[in-house]
Amino acid sequence: MADKIPLKLVDNGSGSGSITEFGSADTVPVAQGGTGGNTQLTAQAALGLVKQASPTDGTAGSLLSVGAFGLGVSYTTGLQLLASADSVAPTGIYRYNSATVSKPGFGSGFGELLNLTAISSSGNYGNQLAVDYAADEMGFRRISGSGWLPWNRLFHSANAVGTVAQGALVETGTNANGTYTKFIDGTMICTSEGSNITTASIAANATTSSAITMPAAFINGAFSIAASAYPTGYWDHYGVVGEAPSGTTTAVIFIRNGATAAQAFALKFTATGRWK
Repeated sequence: MADKIPLKLVDNGSGSGSITEFGSADTVPVAQGGTGGNTQLTAQAALGLVKQASPTDGTAGSLLSVGAFGLGVSYTTGLQLLASADSVAPTGIYRYNSATVSKPGFGSGFGELLNLTAISSSGNYGNQLAVDYAADEMGFRRISGSGWLPWNRLFHSANAVGTVAQGALVETGTNANGTYTKFIDGTMICTSEGSNITTASIAANATTSSAITMPAAFINGAFSIAASAYPTGYWDHYGVVGEAPSGTTTAVIFIRNGATAAQAFALKFTATGRWK
């Protein structure tokens, strides 16, 4: 069946009229229940239903389409690639790559960016959240009047422990000399855990020194150390009577034996200082 053509009543004057078919250029005004246009575009304009000119068009009253401000699209088909993370204005979801200016300095250099902006009479205020898609990294930053502040890296179960020199919060390791733990603020703690430090035999009533090596180097020899000595034969002893650093990786522990008999001692220590 062919499409039916609408009819209209035409005033011919002198109180008479006629019924004719709508022409291709005829319209019905919005005020009279029509669309105000004879094509899709002119009808949308008359009804105030104008589509966005682009996915980032923020003109008031514009109709949002799929992909508007990064919504409803995939990474490869719709997210806008930023040349600079500093210049993006509309709130929305974007993507960045290794060439994007002011992208996060951590992670792979590739990811998605959620831009949240607001403008007041006193300046620009807003936030950005970045999620790396090739590494377990994410971060945020904010703008306050004069410009964007540095990125803040978020720490979680996958990146908190690692290499502190590369930005991790904590680094730990064990070797033949013991266990060390480095913190991002520069603090380091070394212990004898995991090591087997035993002195040579110490004669009865004798005091001797025993050199120990740290499991990691301190930045200088100003670290503090606390040690204890456990006898391998008799509890008749004075134990540790002194301890002191002797370099960035070494310390000396002084042990005094008791009067019963010669014996060796197992040593335990904890040293605290700075790695940077």
